[in-house]
Amino acid sequence: MTTWQRGRELVTAERARQEGSLAEFVDHLRSGEVPTIRIPGTAVFLNRGKETAPPAMRANVERNHVRHDHVVILSLETEPVPRVPDDRRSAVDALGHGDD
Repeated sequence: MTTWQRGRELVTAERARQEGSLAEFVDHLRSGEVPTIRIPGTAVFLNRGKETAPPAMRANVERNHVRHDHVVILSLETEPVPRVPDDRRSAVDALGHGDD
């Protein structure tokens, strides 16, 4: 069990390093340094948390040089209870820019 736990920690750390910070990635996109074409529509990217950039989003920008007009980064959390109150079922986090 300890080997499995340590292996999981190593894989998680490496994945976080490869994904990079979401805030830094968004700031990099907003700076205009990365030549991207904005395309109409909404893209939804699943992510394991709100700290790192989704790998699919990063790959889309780096390989296809496109980003959608609207981007939703969706992260799901399971709770160890049978019911979650309505006011705690969803949350929207801003990225710190006025036009989010």
